[in-house]
Amino acid sequence: MASAVKTRLTLEMRSPDQLVRARLIPQITLRAVPADDAVLVRIFHEVGDRHLWSAKSWASWGSPPAKRQWLIDVDSEPAGLLTLLTNRTGDVEVVTFGLVPDRQGQGLGGAALTLAVDLATACAGGATRVWLHTNNFDHPSALPNYVKRGFTVVDQQVLHVEVPDGWHPPGAADGPTPPTGASPDLSRCAFGYRASPTDLVGDCYPVRPGS
Repeated sequence: MASAVKTRLTLEMRSPDQLVRARLIPQITLRAVPADDAVLVRIFHEVGDRHLWSAKSWASWGSPPAKRQWLIDVDSEPAGLLTLLTNRTGDVEVVTFGLVPDRQGQGLGGAALTLAVDLATACAGGATRVWLHTNNFDHPSALPNYVKRGFTVVDQQVLHVEVPDGWHPPGAADGPTPPTGASPDLSRCAFGYRASPTDLVGDCYPVRPGS
């Protein structure tokens, strides 16, 4: 095992009015499934293994009815997953959200996230806060997609974790990959990668004042 720096961001949306809606794509639909659905479990690993998602944490984090899962279908074929967890205050956490590698880079993420936020709001009967975590191990497009849809970064934590020998965040081997187009600060310095997962470039995340 090797050591790496994991920078985890917390993002939130405190009103449905904050959602910057992407153009909806009719071919994208959400399909509710139970936690033990075999296709859901397969999609979790297809999406998450390359980002070191923990299947154990995913399985143990909450339980029905507060925790619910959906497959993200594209043209009626499973292409991603969504897990939502509603807490006692009515806040909704987006526990997992992602598309399989074959469906990434096709302009689907914004529309899928728009549907996910709509669903999160509806699940709590009008949630006043929808929130999530992302980090520099996730797909390089994840953070800019969240910011473009209206999520605000409210906290960051720097963690020292172990990773498999030779592992790099997706995109790291290709050199620096800052999330262009998210905002001036983000495109300039946040979540850029060099050849090593420990080489996080920049430290100027748009954290809300006072958070």
